[in-house]
Amino acid sequence: DGTLRLDSPMGEVHVEFVPRNDYGVLDHIVTLPDGTAVHNPLRVIPNGESACEVDFTVRRRDDMDDAAFEADISAVAADLARLRERVLARSQASPVDAPTTTNPPPRRGIREVGHDGIEPSTL
Repeated sequence: DGTLRLDSPMGEVHVEFVPRNDYGVLDHIVTLPDGTAVHNPLRVIPNGESACEVDFTVRRRDDMDDAAFEADISAVAADLARLRERVLARSQASPVDAPTTTNPPPRRGIREVGHDGIEPSTL
């Protein structure tokens, strides 16, 4: 049915991505073990001919306290770091597309959207 079933620290979660598209949109719904569905915006944006940026928006759910939100941010940051490692390892196997060492490290930041507006902060 196109739904991934994954083990997580919370238990089994289900992940369903939007249909394939030409725009780099990889939004997905994660259904938590308690049935809560969380929409996760994810974009892959071309940057030159052989590079891209990955933008993932972490949203604070109403039921999250500060500690839970920080834990969620840390988990997403770890996932993105693993993704980066895999992409770099793959590109090193194919030197034509390997990024140069002069590329700056990826920027990490958070923009928390609350009921009363947007409050930017950085990690």
